Amino acid sequence: MNRAVRSLASIFFLVLIPSLINGQTDDKGAEWLNTEAVELIKAKQYSQAIGLLERSIKLKPSFATAHVNMGVALHLAGDSHAAVTYMKTGIELDDSALARNQLGVALTSLKQYDAALGHLKKAVELKPDYTLAWVNLASVYFYKGNLKKAAETLEAIKSRDPSNHVVRTNLGQIYAYQYRFGEAIEELSAVKRERPGDETVNVALCELYLLRNDRDSALEIYRSFKSTNTSLAEKLFESISRGRVVSAKDR
Repeated sequence: MNRAVRSLASIFFLVLIPSLINGQTDDKGAEWLNTEAVELIKAKQYSQAIGLLERSIKLKPSFATAHVNMGVALHLAGDSHAAVTYMKTGIELDDSALARNQLGVALTSLKQYDAALGHLKKAVELKPDYTLAWVNLASVYFYKGNLKKAAETLEAIKSRDPSNHVVRTNLGQIYAYQYRFGEAIEELSAVKRERPGDETVNVALCELYLLRNDRDSALEIYRSFKSTNTSLAEKLFESISRGRVVSAKDR
């Protein structure tokens, strides 16, 4: 089946600590550097963040949070192999659900799915209500080809957190892969009502309607966001006219 949306979102969260005044001791200096690095990561200034985290770790080698955030910065900068090394060190220093989730995401990006699965299972064991770790766990099941387990995992999260748009978006896409088009449209439409400009949701809905030969509904989706994303809207309109969806490489 030709799909416009070909992968599920893996969610990365930074390990945040409260902002601290730049203190006089090495420990406080390390924490301040980490806090500043987090802000740089959020601003996508990864090289600068890595520099601050190197200094933080040098000041306090046992600072687990700095090791994990270094892993996040390296992963986002494109060096997931080095990221894994720092994250594992962080876990050795202070095991946590957050660190396990970060490591699971980095390993997923390296297609080391079995290892990722183990760390994400540990994350939800340490923190059973950690929704985003559950979402990432479902994503790994998806990448391993276990659509049934991925759907069941997301359905369980949805029962506890029905308003979470990431859960419902991923669940809708997995339903589409299972050819459960009606349920997929239901999930994605619920997200669209709350997030009308969400590109992923609009593209997925448009595709689903075309797969069901419902060109009118696909056109309605196109009209609903053509003013906010002209380039994509034009490509989708062309695809709708031809009765097929725009491929990911053309977007």
